[in-house]
Amino acid sequence: MNEIPVLSVGFIVDSKSKGGWGSKLGDLVHDCKRSFNLCSLIEQVRNHGCNVIGQAEEECKWESHKERRPFHSVDNFREREGGSLQDCRMGVLLSRLWFFMFPAKEYKIVVVGLDNAGKTTTLYKLHLGEVVVTQPTVGSNVEELVYKNIRFEVWDLGGQERLRPSWATYYRGTHAVVMVVDSTDRDRIAITKDELFKLLQHEELQHAVVLVFANKQDLKDAMTPAEISDALSLHTIKKHDWHIQACCALTGEGLWDGLGWIAQHVTGAQVVS
Repeated sequence: MNEIPVLSVGFIVDSKSKGGWGSKLGDLVHDCKRSFNLCSLIEQVRNHGCNVIGQAEEECKWESHKERRPFHSVDNFREREGGSLQDCRMGVLLSRLWFFMFPAKEYKIVVVGLDNAGKTTTLYKLHLGEVVVTQPTVGSNVEELVYKNIRFEVWDLGGQERLRPSWATYYRGTHAVVMVVDSTDRDRIAITKDELFKLLQHEELQHAVVLVFANKQDLKDAMTPAEISDALSLHTIKKHDWHIQACCALTGEGLWDGLGWIAQHVTGAQVVS
């Protein structure tokens, strides 16, 4: 069965709801547009005689907790909520309508690092909220993340030595660079430093911000963020905003904090939690 995406800011209206809710939805969205408040929109839909089902309230909390747990298919939706196919399609419709009325800003992120640093695990922990079985990336993976009404187009680039020269072909239009570091890989930290400073010299990245994920902090022999910062000479970076974030891609700890830092710096404004 084809996957039907239900975005984290979407909600589902019971198809059995009484009243001509459809004719009033435009006015409701217009009223809420002034405040950009999804919860307010849900409440007003309820007030007009519609029964909002599915993950309406929980999805509002997803934004607060920085999580995304979409329904992956119609069967998954039915299993979790007992909903009908019509209900699920309605959720997709309203999700699309929300983004039509309130288009999310979009920014490009490239995720780089040496092989086995945890780049793909990081991407899919953010994208799916779960750990996936990964293979060494040949070429790239790309996914879209939505955070605080900001869309991120995230490119995960293969980190094997023979693939690193191709990183530069992905730099055009990049707003942020994420360098994922295996905090236990002391033998290759100098190579990571060389790759980082090489990419910072690229003209396509002159305005990009830099986030370093000190990954695998759950392991006993992991270098601390301070150790990694010194080893990478991050303090010498003067032309880019940068930040180092301790994280564990397996548990997700620190990942959303790092993305929040990127969101603040690429938009030039504080992102309210």
